[in-house]
Amino acid sequence: MQFSLQDYLKQYPDAKEITLLGPMDCEPGALSEPLILVDGGARHATPGLGVRVGDGDSSLHPMDHYLDKDKDMSDLAYVLDNLPHTLERLRLCGFLGGRRDHEMFNFGEIHRFLKGRSGPVRVTFDDQTAAYSQGRWEFEHHGLFSLATVEPCRVTLGGACRYPIPEPRTVNPLSSLGLSNEGHGIIFVHSDGPVFILCQEDETP
Repeated sequence: MQFSLQDYLKQYPDAKEITLLGPMDCEPGALSEPLILVDGGARHATPGLGVRVGDGDSSLHPMDHYLDKDKDMSDLAYVLDNLPHTLERLRLCGFLGGRRDHEMFNFGEIHRFLKGRSGPVRVTFDDQTAAYSQGRWEFEHHGLFSLATVEPCRVTLGGACRYPIPEPRTVNPLSSLGLSNEGHGIIFVHSDGPVFILCQEDETP
């Protein structure tokens, strides 16, 4: 019997953390509810665990909630629009790689999602990238990382990094100002909009 994404999420009205599995190769590790398998991510399906949502264009597996193939948004965007406002951590696996346009637009949809949140939310992509809503955040990282924005954003960066931004400064979209920094411990970032931290090692910030 099929059921909708909305019906599934009603079971977790106070969810603080949710995992989304996408169509690209990934190693999701141990899985637990709430879990949303987005289209091709349905190949990770385990009986009785999670909900499968998508239009089926990247999956040979049946969906619990089918989306229209001719819609004007991606499957990921549809799922993001239905996540609860209690969410504090969103874990994405299988949304990096493949078609470059898909990967870029996934970042764009996460930016839009974070910008629309009233509380602090942290998003991780596999073990390579994290995105943070506006506010002050701390993370630990050892090695190369880059800081990027999708729209102009006032940013302060400090702590254990080689190239700090000690005073609030506007970081323009995909500006090389944030390119190729180096972390060696606890780093903090304070911004008035969503920021992305992209790492070169398999260590999520």
